[in-house]
Amino acid sequence: MRIAHINPVVRSVACYEKPLHTERLCAPDARCVFVLSGGVTFEHGDAISCKLSPGAFLYLPAGHPFRVRCEYARLLVVRFDLTDERPEPEGDMLPTAPEALRPEDVHAPADSAPFDEPILLEDLAAERDTFLGMLKTFRTGGEYAEARVGVMLKGVLVRVAENCDEQALPSRLIESLDEYIREHADEEISNTELGAMFGYHPFYISQLLKKKRGVTLHQYILSYKLRSARDSLRYTAAPIADIAASLGFSDASYFTKSFKSAFGITPKDYRKSFEKDYI
Repeated sequence: MRIAHINPVVRSVACYEKPLHTERLCAPDARCVFVLSGGVTFEHGDAISCKLSPGAFLYLPAGHPFRVRCEYARLLVVRFDLTDERPEPEGDMLPTAPEALRPEDVHAPADSAPFDEPILLEDLAAERDTFLGMLKTFRTGGEYAEARVGVMLKGVLVRVAENCDEQALPSRLIESLDEYIREHADEEISNTELGAMFGYHPFYISQLLKKKRGVTLHQYILSYKLRSARDSLRYTAAPIADIAASLGFSDASYFTKSFKSAFGITPKDYRKSFEKDYI
């Protein structure tokens, strides 16, 4: 199933704020759990245990057994179907013991990767306001409430799918990376700094860039700086040393060596080739 074909139908949005110690349960529809505060332990599938802290997100597909343990937590739980293919269910269809749930009651579309397996993201705090917005909209009610919540939920699911796709570098990360490098081009930008800034391990970013762009993170940053230097050499009369310093090159010889390695010509000779532009 393509992500574009997912059309979530929201059954309920609720906030739980109390101790929870459930038996092993199974639900006919999917669940999104977002931790607002406190901590909770989910045991799912074949006794796989995971601890969730504030900002954590857990997706449980329809028909997947789970158990909840917590002394205190504020959990926002969204019940939904991934598509609108199932008729409106009769009754509340609350979770039940796994052996009591009939296969025909489970709404689990075929080929719904990555949403055919549980998904845990330890830090999805950026979606906190979206989840609170879904709760407020659902509680407010009205003719369009469920549709509006469905749109908000689909946005979250798209971003979750991007996080799950280890073969693709999210476009927003590339855009943010470019913007950050532009704003800090005069500084020495470290891989560790970028990893902390964007919430990815620097090795992960470097590996993805290597796979998608053919360069490491260090090479990507250096390439941007050298392209900026080339433009400055061509379109401004600023001294070469000043251009190098403005892009974070503290060593003029390293700048010259890097520039020649990238473009096959020294900065001085490159500028000379465009001297006529300043006549």
